[in-house]
Amino acid sequence: MSQRSTRSTPRATRRRDWRLQTESGNATDVEGFRWDVAGSHGVIVNLTTWTSTRELSDFVFSGRHLAIMRQRREWFHPVVEATTALWWVPAGARPSVEDAEDRVRHLRRRGPTEHAFTLPRHYPAPDALTRTMQAAGDRFCPA
Repeated sequence: MSQRSTRSTPRATRRRDWRLQTESGNATDVEGFRWDVAGSHGVIVNLTTWTSTRELSDFVFSGRHLAIMRQRREWFHPVVEATTALWWVPAGARPSVEDAEDRVRHLRRRGPTEHAFTLPRHYPAPDALTRTMQAAGDRFCPA
């Protein structure tokens, strides 16, 4: 799931599988969405995979993250279009910024679908992918 947010809880308490970051370990230095800056100071890319939409929702809507997000209007301009897109990937997959850009564009054009969705309107992992991963003993991660 592509998620723009800040670090706010200890890593041990998160159920996130992976987070995109530079070789120096800085996630806020990742560049992307240059087509979407529209006169702003840029876009913060936060691309992570989580074990489930439930785990992501629990993180986003609780604790320190929720407290920080309540202050977001102090730091960010209001947005009209979707800036966050979720989609399913096999466990261990590492989506790219280009993947996230494609999913955000799709969500803006078509609204939530199985290709790109939101937390309030999410979709289960596709059956064919679920069967493939179950046969391999793995699980799916929402990207």
